[in-house]
Amino acid sequence: MSEATDGWYGKTCRTYAILAIIPSFFTIFFLCLYSKIKLAESKNAKQEKGDHFFITKNISLSRKLNLNEKMCWINVLVGVVHSIMNIDQRGWHGWVPIWMRTTMSGFLTAAAIHIAITLVTGWITLIDGGKAKKTPQWAVNLKRFCYFGLYVIETVLGNLQYHVGMSANYEMYMDGTVVAIKNGWYCFTVLIYAFVGLHYGRKITQQLRTGSRKKSASEKRLKRYCYMEFSLMFLAFWWKCLPTWTWEGRSMNWYAVIPCKVSYSSAEFHGLVMMGEWNPTVQPSLLI
Repeated sequence: MSEATDGWYGKTCRTYAILAIIPSFFTIFFLCLYSKIKLAESKNAKQEKGDHFFITKNISLSRKLNLNEKMCWINVLVGVVHSIMNIDQRGWHGWVPIWMRTTMSGFLTAAAIHIAITLVTGWITLIDGGKAKKTPQWAVNLKRFCYFGLYVIETVLGNLQYHVGMSANYEMYMDGTVVAIKNGWYCFTVLIYAFVGLHYGRKITQQLRTGSRKKSASEKRLKRYCYMEFSLMFLAFWWKCLPTWTWEGRSMNWYAVIPCKVSYSSAEFHGLVMMGEWNPTVQPSLLI
């Protein structure tokens, strides 16, 4: 199939694969610099060196990760997986099968929320962690529960949606019920952490207030992070909620076309799609 594009598809895949991996290299570079700073500022240099993995004599990565480093390593992994997925974006080369692409897509969807959960859990620890700065057990349990649910549901149900109900009889159709369950869990998770993040972010900003009318730089920065986290999580909620609501539990394909429902407008749309993109894996479903 890729040969029919006269090399255009291969060039597009290579370009996107390179662009996707670039942030990972920048993040690793930052992690190396951060590790160097931690070593330089350490009071016990000998003990601190044992907590680092040395690539060369002067380049190292920290073994004991703080909040910033955890989020950075998730970002590195996201870049790597996204780059692999872009090697064969639509499966026309036959290098990345649909089940692998679906699994990687589910992983990336979960990883984005993983970063937000990690950040909000850090805020909870700052407020309720006490002098030892230990994360409360309820926050740990909630975090693990949501992590497990996100990764398992996004990857397992992401593949199952193509093999259940009416979708089993059509190429590249997704079962509406499975999609609703998958998106429902996602919406549940992002709503919880949107409001928990807003609550604890506001608590931290109140503690940072100096008593004067003028807000400190730390308070302004954290307040911006707090509202940004809430806004992004709410956008993520609508991103998953709207398709679930409009589908009404029906099976549809990538182009939001219901099986065996053909009208003049849908037939015209099918014709435009087939003129612009002829794909053997999608073609049978488009002709229905």
